Amino acid sequence: IADFCRRAHHSPLLEQGCGIGPAKDRSRPADILIPNWSLSRSAAFDIKVIHPLNNSKISDAGQTSGASAAVGEQEKLDNNALGCLERGWICVPLVVEAYGDWEITANETFSRIARRLVIHSHSSNSETLNAMHCCLGTVLMRQNAQALLARSASSP
Repeated sequence: IADFCRRAHHSPLLEQGCGIGPAKDRSRPADILIPNWSLSRSAAFDIKVIHPLNNSKISDAGQTSGASAAVGEQEKLDNNALGCLERGWICVPLVVEAYGDWEITANETFSRIARRLVIHSHSSNSETLNAMHCCLGTVLMRQNAQALLARSASSP
């Protein structure tokens, strides 16, 4: 995601927010911080991968597509919105289910990044957005495979 932001000339900063504020808060609400995202305010992209078959979410996930991602987005907002507000940032949770279903806020954010990428490329907006989703899907599959391999290697 940071690479797409960089190519769109957004100047992303990684892992921001720790130790800021009067209490020297140790939280890190920005996996990726995008300066001047909207109305001169920076956006704190907070990324989360959530598994829809998690015991606490399985009943909703079985009935509604994207239900787990919606729960994950609300958790991110509950945990980080206040810290972002204190820093003058916009909290932007980017939540994806382990099978590749992105929450609405993430899709809207990717559309906005794609519009900037189109300016610097010779592709259409839909081609650019599709390429972003394909790339992010590949990264997600690789990370899922690595997690499974790590789990099986530690099993007796």
